[in-house]
Amino acid sequence: MAEKIGFVGVGRMGSNMARRLKESGYEIAAVYDVNAAAAQTLAQELGCQAVEELKQVTKFSDVIITVVTDDKAMKNIYYGGLLSRARGKLFINCATISPDVHVWVEGKAEKAGAQSLEACMASSITQAREGSLYLMCGGKAEVFERAKPILEKLSASMRYVGQAPCAWQCPRFGYGYASRDLFPNRRQFPRAANRRRRHAEPGTFLFLFSRSRRKRFWNRLQAGENSGSQSSARRRHQKTVRAHGGGRPGRIGQIRYRRTDL
Repeated sequence: MAEKIGFVGVGRMGSNMARRLKESGYEIAAVYDVNAAAAQTLAQELGCQAVEELKQVTKFSDVIITVVTDDKAMKNIYYGGLLSRARGKLFINCATISPDVHVWVEGKAEKAGAQSLEACMASSITQAREGSLYLMCGGKAEVFERAKPILEKLSASMRYVGQAPCAWQCPRFGYGYASRDLFPNRRQFPRAANRRRRHAEPGTFLFLFSRSRRKRFWNRLQAGENSGSQSSARRRHQKTVRAHGGGRPGRIGQIRYRRTDL
């Protein structure tokens, strides 16, 4: 029997993820948002409850997906009753938040007898609706296996990268080139990325790079197929790099990338 799903945060991303899962055969049991009107509208569309208290989302759901705005909002929902009678529940945290808060959430969930997984999202609203997000997941392996059937309905590609907060490093590793394409909206980058740069292991970087427009640019560059000379293509690329914050480059094979351990 499929697990019932609840959503906390049904803005543009959360609402489209809920629609996608509904179409995929999952029961959406409850939705909650600080914008009660938005939650009510979505609930009517999906045939579920728009609850007024966070503890009701946990009560009616087996899996709770959180899609909130920042660290403060994430802490507020967990302090606000989301972990009430949460034993056996699974919390999938898709919010763009800092690594420390992901770890904090996991600790709070374990104390309540629940499970927690971070599922950092790449791409945007269209991909959320189509179920073609790129997901980087961090947490315990058994928790990932429980969440996997649900996340597969939301994603075109999914990667388990180990214990939390590993997933945070991967799509948001300091304004990297691949990240600029995977996150076209600058607001999707957490403020912490400026203060705290982390190293992304090469395999994960290439996983992201292979899904970015930047890869196609470099393929053309290596093949000499760009309009004009390779030197002019390089100059255009360097201009783009400077516009995106510059930085000393590193290398993986023939691919230049922004080092994040500086």
